[in-house]
Amino acid sequence: STNYHLAESGIQRWIQQKVHLPIEKKVVSTASAITTAAPSFGKEVSELLGGRKVDVIYNGFFEEKFEVLKDIAPKPKFTLAHAGTIYPYQKVETLINGLRILLKEKSEMELELIFYGLNFQPDQLRRVKEVSNGLPIRFVNRMPHDKLLEELAACNVMLLLATPTKHQIYAKVFDYLALGKPVLLVENDHGPLEEMLLDHDSGQLCSNAKDVASALYKLYLNKDNAEAKEADPRFSRKHQAGVLSTIIHSVLDGS
Repeated sequence: STNYHLAESGIQRWIQQKVHLPIEKKVVSTASAITTAAPSFGKEVSELLGGRKVDVIYNGFFEEKFEVLKDIAPKPKFTLAHAGTIYPYQKVETLINGLRILLKEKSEMELELIFYGLNFQPDQLRRVKEVSNGLPIRFVNRMPHDKLLEELAACNVMLLLATPTKHQIYAKVFDYLALGKPVLLVENDHGPLEEMLLDHDSGQLCSNAKDVASALYKLYLNKDNAEAKEADPRFSRKHQAGVLSTIIHSVLDGS
């Protein structure tokens, strides 16, 4: 019943509140344990259920996929990378406008923005092309996940598109964190993504195009000194499986 897709229209919102919500409360109240994907989501669900405890289990990353990426050579240009899907509500225009501001002020900069896998989304591909004319942007076809990780490991900055009006955790954020590269969040969601990036000390949080230009310039100036961070083991799937295992044992033990 907290699904924002359903809450946007009249009849669906009515069904959501009058039908889904009572069923949801009745069914979930019988659960021995409740989990969700982020602290902010857990807070919503807890409030919905009168303060019930809600544990957080993140999607996480496979540690073994990243052990072989430490020696990947960087690309010759300062490279910004976005992996995978773009949703209509994500603020890609803010990113593009920030890049345009930066290159207008610092025309000597050599950089490239790569959208990996966007070719399979014709509507979003067209949307990006309409606002990015003349900018150094390249679009790459979809590729196997392991190959994509190799490509991302050679880039300087990972791009994460979001919006403060719709909170969601995208699977790519765990790959980004595991790679240890700076993550540019556009626009700041003031929600679960902000929480994760601040906790990991990896995020540049941008609420408008000027923020984007400023953050990218700082990252560009520091590109030769930037070292990849160690992957936070808390976000590994092995660790998250351990957290879930502890919850299951506590239920079975009646504690």
